[in-house]
Amino acid sequence: MEYNVKLSRPYIRIRRPDGISFGGSQEWFEEKTIRDFGCGLIGAADVLLYVSRPAQAGEESRNAASGEEGTPEIPYEEYGRHVAALKRHFPIIPGFGMPGWFLSVGFNIIFRRQKSPYRARWGIPHRRLFSSIAEMLRQDIPVILSAGPHFPRFWGKEGLTLYREAADKTMLPAAKTRAHYVIVTGMAGEWMRISSWGRMYYIRISEYEEYVRRYSCPLFSNICYIRSRAAGQGGQIS
Repeated sequence: MEYNVKLSRPYIRIRRPDGISFGGSQEWFEEKTIRDFGCGLIGAADVLLYVSRPAQAGEESRNAASGEEGTPEIPYEEYGRHVAALKRHFPIIPGFGMPGWFLSVGFNIIFRRQKSPYRARWGIPHRRLFSSIAEMLRQDIPVILSAGPHFPRFWGKEGLTLYREAADKTMLPAAKTRAHYVIVTGMAGEWMRISSWGRMYYIRISEYEEYVRRYSCPLFSNICYIRSRAAGQGGQIS
């Protein structure tokens, strides 16, 4: 089944001296543990920023016409303080990173403290993975997706290809990754649009499935599934 859905509001933008980002990046931080293994912490920080941001009057109709333009920009200093405040709830294991269930526990602590309607858990049966991603996007919830480590050959080097969209709309290979969390912000046909390292990339769904089948496993390559009791409707990806 093909999906055509995206977040109903533009994604998080961070204002830095080198420009405006598409989401956060662990590469911005001097602390080595965050810089090398902090993709889960950054993913959690971005999701919490997005779901806690109240929609402004008329925001959805303006954004439908202008794409990502008009998105509120967060100063980098403010973003850094936000990430630092979350470290105690989303601990990073040095040399390893953050297991998926750490994400769900951290989210649920914060959701309960804030009396939020959201609840989180790590992992969905693989046959329901992409329908669950689409469901979260329709509820206007960004999706933390893992391109997990190799299993059982943890030392494997093969990675999942990330693409950038060229001016003529063709998709060009731009990076490879493994044992890494990204944020899905939209799905259209065979592609998922994601945020990683503060930039917009795309993942081909069939290549993700092949990566999980050949090199990883659904336990590690999965999503942090967040559901709201007050479900909303997402928009169509442009």
